[in-house]
Formats: sequence, structure tokens, C-alpha cells
Amino acid sequence: MAPNPRFVRPASNARNSKAHRYDVFGPKVSRELTIFGRPALLAWTSLEADPSVETYCERPLVIPETSRIVDFWVRRKDSECFVILLRQSELPEEGKISLPKKVQSWLDASRTPVVLVDPADDVRRLVLLENWGLIIRDLSAFARYVPRALSEEVHKAIEDGLALEQLEQDFDDQDPVLARVALFSLLHRGLALCPQLEHSPLNSSMTFTPA
Repeated sequence: MAPNPRFVRPASNARNSKAHRYDVFGPKVSRELTIFGRPALLAWTSLEADPSVETYCERPLVIPETSRIVDFWVRRKDSECFVILLRQSELPEEGKISLPKKVQSWLDASRTPVVLVDPADDVRRLVLLENWGLIIRDLSAFARYVPRALSEEVHKAIEDGLALEQLEQDFDDQDPVLARVALFSLLHRGLALCPQLEHSPLNSSMTFTPA
């Protein structure tokens, strides 16, 4: 059994007045979250899309003696880390990241690894993350209604590769929404693959295979 998460609720809900607010549901943490700003939204989507991520928490702590908020705490099977999204003024120049002194001191002293993320990296994966945004919305709304037996049948059905539209036809005795969400749930858990999601908007001709 996995240990209880170190962080389960945000330590701060403060936001920059210019940051857009996104209210979302995180299937991996089974709760609603509030995300501030598009870079954080894309980073959150990336965590949900990564099957190696077991759980996470948004804004888990405020760095002592500063107003800087750590963006995410992330736990994988054998490791955990903090994630900090770099601001424009902190992006590498000549290979060097420039963080405020107290932030850098905390980072140096942290016993938990800290991953510094350039938000532009997620923008480069925008097609994939926008596709996952659609998948996560379907999972949030319907995953609870998918019977385990249906998930197992869908897993068997994609053994030799199967397009989404064919899957829905093959399971015409089921609600097509639930058949689709069963497939998305397999993808979410790392039990199915669809490389096309990286390059093309989600569509019914995409082919899914077992992982």
C-alpha cells in the first residue's frame, strides 16, 4: 500500500491578480483543485498525463522568509520532488538560472529534490497537453461510472491496436461514452498508448495499443 501523501491540500491560495483562475478536477487525487495561471495549468495537465506520477499536491508550501510558493509536490513510485515553475526573469541566461537569494538558499538546503521547469517546455507540447485536457475532462465526469469488467474488455480489445471509432462500434451494446472513457482510463494508468496524441488533435481515427 502506498504511504499517505505528505501534502494533500495547498498551503496557499494567494494569486497574482493578473493570473487566470482555473477550477479543475484531478482524477489522480480525486478532488477539485484551483490552478492559477496557464503555465501552472499546463504543468498540472502534464502531471495527470504522466502514468509514473502516483499523486501530487498543488502549492504545497510557501518557501520560508519569502512569498514564493512551490508550485507542486509530486510523488512517483520510488521518489518524490518539488516542482517550481520559473518566472521570465529567472530563465537561464548563458546556461545559468537566476533565483532570488532566499529561494536559492532554500533549494540548496532542501532534502527533497527540486525540479525547476521552464514553462516554455510545456508550450512546446501544447498539442499533447490540450488533448490530455479533453481526456481529463471526460475522466472527471464519467470514470466513476465505468464498470471494471468494461475496462478489462476494452483492454483486451486493443491488443492488436484499435481506432477509437472502431472501439465504439465494437461496444455498441454499451454506452459509447463509457467505452471511450474506459479506454482513456487505461491510457491514464499507463496501460494503453497512443503516440498520435503528441502531434494531432484528439479524433476518432486515432489508434490505441496496449502499453
